[in-house]
Amino acid sequence: MLGHPRSGTSMVAGCLAACGAWTGETFAGDADNPKGYFENVRLREAVDKTVLRALGCDPLGVDPLPPIEIVPQQPALRQVVETVLDREGYDRQRPWLFKDAKMTLLWPLWLSMFPDALWVIVERPEDEVVRSCLGTSFMARHSGDAGFWRRVVAAYSERLKSLETASPQCHRVNAGEIASGAAERLEAIAVAAGLDWNGAAVGAFVSRDLWTRRNEA
Repeated sequence: MLGHPRSGTSMVAGCLAACGAWTGETFAGDADNPKGYFENVRLREAVDKTVLRALGCDPLGVDPLPPIEIVPQQPALRQVVETVLDREGYDRQRPWLFKDAKMTLLWPLWLSMFPDALWVIVERPEDEVVRSCLGTSFMARHSGDAGFWRRVVAAYSERLKSLETASPQCHRVNAGEIASGAAERLEAIAVAAGLDWNGAAVGAFVSRDLWTRRNEA
């Protein structure tokens, strides 16, 4: 699962986790993301941030970013991923989920490792993404300039479009619609991923008030 920074990937990943997706050990919630990040700690550090550093880019995925044409395709790194899954107790009896917005910058690497993967692209209006970046402590420290964040959003958008061209297994879902209770699209994605849709669990997890407060920040 991927998308722009602050696009709602954590909320959407939490919904799929509520439907049985395995995520492993993930980052806990904090003031910027109270319900949790649903982002596997070891995979983020061992793959995404490590590769970004090796490319001479920002490991936080903000600035500088790697051009798509220099992102390596390394199927051998799949063993690193498999080792993490094994160590964290993944029994391969249900679908596993890795969510990281920075995967948008490294999708050729991940596609080479998992050519048959189902990709979930989380959408959110650009103005809302920019406003959320400016209002989030760990993002705002990069820049307090809205123009800076619009350029970051544009760079991510370009890479997401390239991914959709490269893989037929891309599914877009709007985070705001889910927050408003319209989860039909997400339900279809969950079923396509081999999960059992649990509308009650998703409804209990999603906080419309929290989403609205973040939009108004």
